[in-house]
Amino acid sequence: MRDAIAGADARVAGKVRITAIATIVNRAFVPALPALFERHPDLDLEFAVDAAVLGIVSRREADIAVRGARLESDPEAITRKLGSMSYGVYCHRELRDASPPPRWIRYANEYVGQVQSEWIDTRIAEEGVPARLGGNNVEVLLRCLLQGLGKSLLPDALGRCCPELVRLPDDDVRVPTREFWMLVHPSVGEVRRIEVVAAWVAEAVKDFLAPMD
Repeated sequence: MRDAIAGADARVAGKVRITAIATIVNRAFVPALPALFERHPDLDLEFAVDAAVLGIVSRREADIAVRGARLESDPEAITRKLGSMSYGVYCHRELRDASPPPRWIRYANEYVGQVQSEWIDTRIAEEGVPARLGGNNVEVLLRCLLQGLGKSLLPDALGRCCPELVRLPDDDVRVPTREFWMLVHPSVGEVRRIEVVAAWVAEAVKDFLAPMD
């Protein structure tokens, strides 16, 4: 029985559950799926698109998590730095020289305490002009920008993909960046499918995240 279980675990087959924010799932993971499934057709991936912290070890809610911070809530999980996400202030190109300047599109309350939300809130306070829109998903903010509804802070990897948008030159030095980390269940060394998918995750984000020192 032990040999049979070991053989099953060694095969690259079965379900692996990954949790990450929507931007990374949509922009980094999904485009890389065809090549993964071509190599390992028996894999079954499940994405939990969520910014919440899911228990990797304590509750086994995911096998792999990609998060914008090094979390201390799951100390038994194996952690690895994946890279950093740079941000910029973007708006529709038709608003670049608008007067008055476009108003801020802020991050929703779920992002309170995160660096990009705090940065925008600080700018809103400095300018003294309230925001009129908020979203709890970067893709929502992107759609608002494409409709010409204001300006907001976007990952550069996302903003550069949209020719309708321009990156505003203001405050380049002050714009934040975020580290991204991968957390993996400690069974990664015993279950071949988790090991393979973890390596794939690290490769898939290379073009989306800047390398870290």
